[in-house]
Parts: sequence; C-alpha cells; structure tokens
Amino acid sequence: MRRRDRKQSDSPPAATRRKKSAKLTDLCAEDKSKIGELVKKLASETRLRQDSENRLTLERQSAEQKLQEMENKTKRYEQEREEMR
Repeated sequence: MRRRDRKQSDSPPAATRRKKSAKLTDLCAEDKSKIGELVKKLASETRLRQDSENRLTLERQSAEQKLQEMENKTKRYEQEREEMR
C-alpha cells in the first residue's frame, strides 16, 4: 500500500509514534562513566585535530613562501642570463 493511499486511521496516533527521550539521569553509574569517557576522548581528538590543522596551515604557508622565493630566484637568474647574451 502506498503512503498517500493510507487512511489516517491506519497510522498510530502521534503520541505513540514519538520516541521517549533518554536522559543522563536515567542511566546507571557505569553508563554515565562510559559517556563521560567518550566525551573526554572526543574533546581530546578535537584538540588533536585542531593542532594538526594549525601545523598544516603553518607548513603550507612556509612551503608557499619557499616556492615564491624560488620563483623569484629563477626569474632573476633568467634575467641575468638574458643580460649576458
């Protein structure tokens, strides 16, 4: 049966369809501890990722600067070579 063909009475009432939200207070101490450890690990991984992104940005800037310097040297050498001819 296709969805638009179903009658309104075929579907359960809205109150039945909603899922009950779980809260931290509903959990046992062991599960709360597990969640706490997961949150700590997530925070740690987030810091590591940010540090890695910062290092990558610095390395990229350094490489771009070196490349620009090399391009400038190449242009100077080409100019000197042309002047010698």
